[in-house]
Amino acid sequence: MIDLMNTDPILGQELITRIEDGNKLQQCGKVQKALEIYLGCWDRLPSQKTDIELFGSWIADCISDIYFYEKDFKNSLKWMKQSFEARAGDEETSSSIKLGAIYMKMGDEYNAFEWFNRAYSIGKKRAFQEFPKEYWDFYKSRSKK
Repeated sequence: MIDLMNTDPILGQELITRIEDGNKLQQCGKVQKALEIYLGCWDRLPSQKTDIELFGSWIADCISDIYFYEKDFKNSLKWMKQSFEARAGDEETSSSIKLGAIYMKMGDEYNAFEWFNRAYSIGKKRAFQEFPKEYWDFYKSRSKK
């Protein structure tokens, strides 16, 4: 992993500021403006974007969230896979839950269950706490089969 805050702290700080600006716009419902900012931040990352510690996963996650909100699940999936790849080796559950949610919304119950199960194996029910109850209900109803 490349620590951008060590290799290029000026760019790192600029990206943090821009991503936070995008987050504010997204919270105000200005999702297209936020998406433009996130995509611009992604373009500013050096090559091997998913190897950039923090930024590779953070920016891809933000982009995926916009597409999910817009119900563009194909693009949401593409970006969440990027985010997951950038977090490889992390024992975190949020990207697994988000991947499960995307597959669930796409009607792919098999992959939805697999990703939810991955999150459950790491964090048990606690992994689902910050997410809509429908994801836990989906997982719970299928894990007993």
